[in-house]
Amino acid sequence: MADKQQPARRLTRRRFMIGTAVVVGGGLTLTWLAGGRRGPRLSADAATLEPNSYLQVRPDGDIVLQVDKLEMGQGVITGFVTLVAEELGVPPASITTQDAPVLAFFQDPSQTTAESQSMRTRWNKLREVGAAAREMLVQAAAERWSVDVAEVEIPGDATLVNRGTGAVLSYFDVTEAAARLDPPRDVTLK
Repeated sequence: MADKQQPARRLTRRRFMIGTAVVVGGGLTLTWLAGGRRGPRLSADAATLEPNSYLQVRPDGDIVLQVDKLEMGQGVITGFVTLVAEELGVPPASITTQDAPVLAFFQDPSQTTAESQSMRTRWNKLREVGAAAREMLVQAAAERWSVDVAEVEIPGDATLVNRGTGAVLSYFDVTEAAARLDPPRDVTLK
């Protein structure tokens, strides 16, 4: 039996374009998934309290939460803001949100939202973010007043009260000092 010889396939312009598109598209997709689109870690000025990339408490009075999930009508932004506000001790309306840049920190380069997982996967993390910022602000106020942190009260309106003297500081009065502190490793949640 004679072997039938396959005719040589010609590389047409169409086949070349399809092949190139597949290779380039696949390469771009793999690069993106591996982190090629990650922006730089958020770099605030030295006076901004940034316990991590989720939250910034700025000395000008802005509190900004980076939202790394999509809002598609299920209340993700409202839920995230409420969690952070409760732990931080501020009214939810005082927090503004931004879409988070693509960072490895968020551990979800695609920043997808599906199956009602946003609140489930961020519940503790966002509470810890708010608590860390709160503890850093309390520590900074205690240092300014030369008192123990137990003497600093948070009434819930972005202020700190010295229980012994009744003196009041705004969060934004101590933001710069708090920004110089190391974020706590373990926080106490409300």
